[in-house]
Amino acid sequence: MYIESEKGEPFYIRTRDTLYHSAPEGFMLLTSLHKLKGDLILGFPGQTAAAFVFTIPATEKDKGWVLKDMKQEGWRLYDSKLDELVPTRRLGPKSDPYQGMLKRTDAFAVRLSQVVNDSAVLYYRPKPGSPVAAASVPAIRLISKTETATAWILVYEVQEANGVDRIELEIPRQQKEELK
Repeated sequence: MYIESEKGEPFYIRTRDTLYHSAPEGFMLLTSLHKLKGDLILGFPGQTAAAFVFTIPATEKDKGWVLKDMKQEGWRLYDSKLDELVPTRRLGPKSDPYQGMLKRTDAFAVRLSQVVNDSAVLYYRPKPGSPVAAASVPAIRLISKTETATAWILVYEVQEANGVDRIELEIPRQQKEELK
């Protein structure tokens, strides 16, 4: 496999278990990836920009690609022999899988997470109606409701663990002429 950066920028490729660096001139020749089929993660050393995942076809034969910056689409691998681009997807920041969950801090849970080598066992969702769940859900109550000629004005109080906020909503009323 041969990959060359169009602008001569150095890059790296990571497979499931190995990291490869291009030459400083921006090219890479990999014989050890013969018959590889699957995802390659490509990125640029020292850059905080997201890496890209390329799903390459089976490499039964010698293959060569040019790494092109397609501006809006990002970096793409281009096969000039077949005149086609290799499918890609961008690796961006991951969402927090534990968002909205509570974390156990007791000694047993911490030790269990160490034994199974997975911190996921520390996180849980409280049962609805439990005191813990009630404490984690904000309390919302209507403070006032005012009716004017043009709108209804509702004021709510939202009580959370970190304090109390007030929210004021103004809902325009339809005029009788608009209803006809």
